[in-house]
Amino acid sequence: AMTKLIAPKLGPVKTAGGGTVKADEAFFLSTSVVYDGVFIAGGKGLAAEADAIHFVNEAYKHCKAIAAIGSGMELLQKTYVDPDGEGIVTKGDGKTAARDFINAIAQHRFWSREDKSKIPA
Repeated sequence: AMTKLIAPKLGPVKTAGGGTVKADEAFFLSTSVVYDGVFIAGGKGLAAEADAIHFVNEAYKHCKAIAAIGSGMELLQKTYVDPDGEGIVTKGDGKTAARDFINAIAQHRFWSREDKSKIPA
């Protein structure tokens, strides 16, 4: 499995610990349909990013696994995602959420969400 950091823009992204990591993609240049799932580990300010909101809504509409922890919950709350829905991980610390997210990805898709016509994606 591969992970990619997707951010509002390409380049360095500040971490909570004061360091930086390089964004692999930008929301406006990417689409969530090419990924098996979306894990929102944080990202203060993402809830105000329309491209980030669209990215998560698109993953939800396409029945992908989605996880959100910490400040990532702020973004999730701005979307159409049902936080208690099938294939959505919002409980536990980072390690527990990561394990549950991997298990959700292993199920591939959550077809009970297939008819989400109100979601623009």
